[in-house]
Amino acid sequence: MQIRTDQIPKILPTAGKSSPRRRKVSATSPLRPPALAENGLCAPAFGTLKPDELHEFLVQSGIRRMHLRAKEILHDIIRSGMKHAFLVRLFDVCGFPRNRKAFGELLNRLLEKYPESLLDSEFETLIWGESGLLPSHTPGIDPETKEKARILWNRWWELRPDSAPPIAWIRQGERPLTTPERRIAGVCLILKRHGTNPLPRWIAQLKQSGAEAFRPVLLDGLVLNDNFWNSHSTFHAGRLKHAAALIGQERARELAVDLVLPALHAAAELEHDRHALLLTDRLFRLLPRTRNNRALLSALKRFFPDPDAVRKVLRDAASRQGVLHLSARCRRNSGGTCTRCPLPGFLSVPE
Repeated sequence: MQIRTDQIPKILPTAGKSSPRRRKVSATSPLRPPALAENGLCAPAFGTLKPDELHEFLVQSGIRRMHLRAKEILHDIIRSGMKHAFLVRLFDVCGFPRNRKAFGELLNRLLEKYPESLLDSEFETLIWGESGLLPSHTPGIDPETKEKARILWNRWWELRPDSAPPIAWIRQGERPLTTPERRIAGVCLILKRHGTNPLPRWIAQLKQSGAEAFRPVLLDGLVLNDNFWNSHSTFHAGRLKHAAALIGQERARELAVDLVLPALHAAAELEHDRHALLLTDRLFRLLPRTRNNRALLSALKRFFPDPDAVRKVLRDAASRQGVLHLSARCRRNSGGTCTRCPLPGFLSVPE
């Protein structure tokens, strides 16, 4: 059902004033958006919508957010190729939020130093070696860890062209399951299972099977386990008390939302494949709900008079992305000031 934007009060930007630029966030601190005031001017209007109407409104907004991400990826595909664009996005989402800059530096080193053929065949060794997180000496650690590190280090010693300065990994606030080491191990597993350019194959599978049948194939393919890293957070730490999948179901859903669907949409747009574009939108609608986060909960308080009731409406990933889209656009276009909010103008989804 199409939700009309005239159901929302039109709060237009102040005439003659341009939208403020997004403030640059330091790479040394977590990306924590400033708290918004509760009960924005749009909250009463959202309160008049029926649950199904609100859900569809937010889903359309979430699709718009996915399309905007896809356009960014498309620009990179046109400039540097599909493989490069996928790797950039993969390393970016794995580095978010604290180590985005570090993962970007790691990828730049890989792309600048090594020919494509070597990177494809030795990606695990090269990624670990260039990360600077691979221990050269392993005194005092258990035999399992020592053997894992020894194999990688011996191969890395044969391949490395130079001794680069260390990458500045941010450890502040990290948890055992979100260390840079586990994120790097996750990247390696994704590349091992899906290759460095999986987009053409994923598009073909989606077109052949349809969105409903492809959804479990995609999500199951992003759930990844590793005998070593399921039980370790770093090379130096002991075994975890409770083993956990390197990429579990919740993280797989986030990767599908943040990485795979925008990249698939960009690839389909490059080929002007309308059928594939419609399938990516359909698949996006079918993705299960993702985890709550601070930005989502803050936005719920901002935009809706009864946040707890709206949380029941957010039964899928698309509607949750819609809430985040509202929040991001509010900040970008009005600086979080309700009287300058251009809400009706940016919620429409292109046909």
